[in-house]
Order: sequence, then C-alpha cells, then structure tokens
Amino acid sequence: MIIQIPDALTQHHSEEYRISIRLRPDGFSFSGYSPLQAESFFHAVVPFVSGVSRVEAMQQLWNENPCLQWRYQQLFVQGGTSHYTWVPDEDLDDEEKAAWFAFSFADPESCCLSDTSVPGRHALLYGADQALYTWCCKQLTKPIFRHYLSSVLTLWQKQNQAASTAALYVLFHDGWIDVAAFRFGRLLFCNSFALRASENAVYYILYVWQQLGLQVEKDDLWIGGKDVPEIISFLSAYVRHVRELAVPSEAYLISSQWNEVPLEIISLFLCES
Repeated sequence: MIIQIPDALTQHHSEEYRISIRLRPDGFSFSGYSPLQAESFFHAVVPFVSGVSRVEAMQQLWNENPCLQWRYQQLFVQGGTSHYTWVPDEDLDDEEKAAWFAFSFADPESCCLSDTSVPGRHALLYGADQALYTWCCKQLTKPIFRHYLSSVLTLWQKQNQAASTAALYVLFHDGWIDVAAFRFGRLLFCNSFALRASENAVYYILYVWQQLGLQVEKDDLWIGGKDVPEIISFLSAYVRHVRELAVPSEAYLISSQWNEVPLEIISLFLCES
C-alpha cells in the first residue's frame, strides 16, 4: 500500500520535516510538516492487512514506501494504549522500571518503554511489542519513542498554567477514556479507564471529580474525542463549566487542516521540539 504524502516531501527536502508515526493495533498514521513551508502538514492513515503480523506489515510498507526510509528533522514513534503506569523517574533504573511495569499488569507487553517527557519528575511506563520495537529501532532513522499521552499532558499543563481554576480533562477513545487533572499547571491526577458503555464514562469522570475535591461552581471540565456534544449535555447537569476541547489556536500557525487528526498528534507538533 502506498502512503499518500505531499509532492513537496521528497528525499531531498525530508530533513526539513518533523514526522509522527502513531502505532495502533490495527494500523498506523504517518503525519508531518515542515516548519519552513506554510500548509505543509499532512496526515495519512494506513491500516494493517488482516492475518499479517505487525512487523511483516511494517516491513512490507517500508519496502513499498521510500519515505519510511528517509532521514527527518525529528521522527517520533507514538505508541501505547491505556495500559501504563507512573514511577518516580529519579529513583528507578531501567530494570526496576521493567519490574514495576510487570508487577502492575498481569499480562504486560513483552517490552517496557519509559517516557520521561511527561510533566513533573515522573516516568510513564508503557508496553510495546518487542518485535515491532526492535524493527523500528533497526529500520527507522533515529526514532524517538513517546507514549501517546505525553504530549497531550504537556499541552494541557501549558493551557492550565495561567488559569485561576483547576481543570479536569477527559479524552475519549474507542473503548477507553484518559482523565487528567491540573491546578496552576501542576499535574494532580492521570489515569485511563476502560469503557463498556458511555454511562461508565460519566461515573468515572464524576468520581474523579469528587475524589479530587474539585468545585462544581468554579473549576473546569474539558471533554474531547468522540460523541462529545451528547456527554457534555449530560455532564452539564452536574458541573457548571463543561467545555469541548478544541484544536488549540496556535496549531493554525502550522496548518488550517486539522480535521480528523487525533489530539495526540496535534499536541506532539505543538509541544515537542
């Protein structure tokens, strides 16, 4: 399968581009832009072929698409699911982090990765397929591995730093939600919850809100992802300030085309340098 990239992205100009490869169980996205070219942003979604291993699928795509072989200004590989845990980064070495992750999950992934780019003096530990991780290290040029949440949390932290209130942020995915809370830019809480029905989301959101002692009349609740208007309407009966997460205004300095682009990719290009 041929990945659709803009005509301006060539091997000769590839090192001007910042690139994200967002790995998912059913495929990946290939996104990027050049800070030197207006409206150069692109976002291509590539599904994996059913019945083929992820490594085999990536190798086939690598063979068919020279753009995966080029050098870039930055090449981020965003992975991870809702299975992650937090540790104090300064206190643990790599072996201890792997042991902690294995202890936290009954069936952890075969490879534990550590993301220290998250807000605060912590590391976010997440699982990755060992074979796919090894393939990325071998075939991609200088990949930088990130959990999908790290840049999202950094974006939310920046948005809350100048606010006079605390804020709870909720991001909806297929089958789970991410929930994080900040006060004056300090991370108070971050966790993800599996969803069996939309009603579960309301329970988790209001439970976290109550446990953190957030104020119904004062603090903010931000909601993003799928089916947002419906759940905002429901939660407005319990929290006064419920708002929909929008594309940050500074993103439009990069491009005007952000339709259907996940927040983790938008925030990556805004917060990573």
